[in-house]
Amino acid sequence: MNSRFKYILMPLLVGTITMSCEKEELEDMTPTAELGTEATDLATSANLIFNETFESGNGFSGIKHQASTNYGFSVVSNPAFEGSKAGRFELRDTDAEASGGTRTEFLFPEDTRAKEGWYSFAGYFPSSDYADEKSRDIITQWHQGGGSGSPHTVLVVENGEFIMHVGEARLPLGKMTKNVWHKFVIHMVHSGGSDGLIEVWLNDKKVASRSGATIKSGYELPRWKVGIYKWDWNGSETTNTKKRVWYIDNVKLGNSKASLSEMSSGSGSGSGSVTEPAPSPSEPTSPDAGTSAPSSSADISGFTLIDSHYEKGVLPITNGAQISLSQLEYTKLNVQANTSSSVESVKFELSGAQSKTFTDSAAPFALHGDDGKGNFYYGNWNPPAAGTYTLKATPYKNGQAGTPVSVTFTIVNSGEHVLPENGGSTSGSNETALPSTSSDITGFTLIDSHTEKGVQTIADGSVIKLSSLAYTKLNIQANTSSSVENVKFELSGAQSKTYTDKGAPFALHGDDGNGNFYYGNWNPPAAGTYTLKATPYTNGQAGTPVTIKFTIQK
Repeated sequence: MNSRFKYILMPLLVGTITMSCEKEELEDMTPTAELGTEATDLATSANLIFNETFESGNGFSGIKHQASTNYGFSVVSNPAFEGSKAGRFELRDTDAEASGGTRTEFLFPEDTRAKEGWYSFAGYFPSSDYADEKSRDIITQWHQGGGSGSPHTVLVVENGEFIMHVGEARLPLGKMTKNVWHKFVIHMVHSGGSDGLIEVWLNDKKVASRSGATIKSGYELPRWKVGIYKWDWNGSETTNTKKRVWYIDNVKLGNSKASLSEMSSGSGSGSGSVTEPAPSPSEPTSPDAGTSAPSSSADISGFTLIDSHYEKGVLPITNGAQISLSQLEYTKLNVQANTSSSVESVKFELSGAQSKTFTDSAAPFALHGDDGKGNFYYGNWNPPAAGTYTLKATPYKNGQAGTPVSVTFTIVNSGEHVLPENGGSTSGSNETALPSTSSDITGFTLIDSHTEKGVQTIADGSVIKLSSLAYTKLNIQANTSSSVENVKFELSGAQSKTYTDKGAPFALHGDDGNGNFYYGNWNPPAAGTYTLKATPYTNGQAGTPVTIKFTIQK
């Protein structure tokens, strides 16, 4: 197995029960009773704590395997990065949960917790068993335990991309190419403060470097985990894919004195690649970028003002709306068009105090564009010029233009954000402006809890058509001023719920504070008519509640 622990690891340690990644289910973090040890004279470097090449044994000797099946991990001879063998992870949507989630992961021992460390491995993702999809797979994470909740730092595969999530920050690392080996080296200083650091090299190229918190303050230093964790499959749930397989080789854990050269996975002179069949016609493929067009006004249901610092919607933009920059925490802004799932592109035409014409060819569709990974650009809107604007958005699909929707709004430097009392529908839309007398809650946004994105503005009288949405794990976010400390939601109608969210963003079903929105029993929500009342609180005092009525249709 060539697993090299550089010191005697502690036997049976007192375990903890912690909340697992993404959706806060309980995860068993108890270490194994006795951890394997190996001679140190075979290690390739004095700075390597662990080095697994899979050339002998069953792999990951002495490391706890969190899995519910025998096929969750095995050692195979094809493909191999170097030498003649590698490890193979397999997870299926029908697998029973292990340690509180649908996973096959190895959890490194207690004695590997350290302030600073180096982590490296080579990974291979076969086209036959690793189709691209929006639902993310966590392939490595750093878990603190002790009730800390979701890990602060995780590496995921999402829509064919490698992405490192560090708190609310999203660091795109590069495209995940199928049927080739990818080499990862990660250097981390684990801290909840400004002295934290993460550096990532992918295929010998430095692709990310970020200073600041890498863990949550007030909890233990993290333990490394590697494998597959897919929270979208928890609780008998499923996604477009049913099985995930990837291969791993040259797994290394280094101490603070390790170097990039010591952690490198080498040249990759192994036994070659898996012979992969061509993808079946039913395998999901990425949509073509370019034209798109809706055939009716329902294709654009409204507009949302985006804070490009937090990458979140902060208020709906309805006809006649006034946006006060002084009421916003940050002024790097963008405007998202909320569309049906059939829309392929949107052409924006902005006129007024500033003008711009831009076509966004992939969702989410935004005036200043985005990188497709949750990072919204802001162009010269930092801040936008004060004045009156008219924004026209034309949806496209199959190369044909749909019904354009126009909205006129005003941006002011100071004063309250005011939405017209009686609203005024956006052109070509049945939605009306929010009937609110309170500046603390400026509107509501329908959240897709699968993609963690706003998909539609919800105004009084809105109709939400489930058939027009890509996913139906839904939530509702109250868009508030920065002074709001918590929001009490009271939902009645086809389904009822009362919930107080005590941290932004404020949502009916809550969230984990790291950009992951929960959905409760809204998967999907029941069809019918609803009334939602939201009351903002600041300094323990209730503000003016805002109430809207809306309908959900199948």
